[in-house]
Amino acid sequence: MQPSRPAKPASRGVAIRDLKRFTGVWQERYQSHIDPVGTWFTDKTRVQVMRRRELTFENFDCAKVHRYQATGELHGKRQITGRWDETATGANAGGTFHLYADPFGRWLYGVCTGHSEKEMI
Repeated sequence: MQPSRPAKPASRGVAIRDLKRFTGVWQERYQSHIDPVGTWFTDKTRVQVMRRRELTFENFDCAKVHRYQATGELHGKRQITGRWDETATGANAGGTFHLYADPFGRWLYGVCTGHSEKEMI
């Protein structure tokens, strides 16, 4: 009689190679949620794989008022959802985000929502 083997967990359809295609440094462009509202900012974000299905984002090379960290989960091969928090000294803002990857993997685009000390973002 053979010893029993634990059942393999069901695959959720995401391979590590699907996550790794997002790793590296990305240039990002977004509109400000603080005065002057709507001002466009450009900076860089470092994306890393932390756990199976999970990516972390941290921007750098940016204005001091727009520092954030985020953690997201890949759904399928092209959607990432998660939570972000502002990390600037004294900041009290955070929320959720939803990103889509274009089919060729060159662009991520999406939306974020959340709150700050003064208003909804």
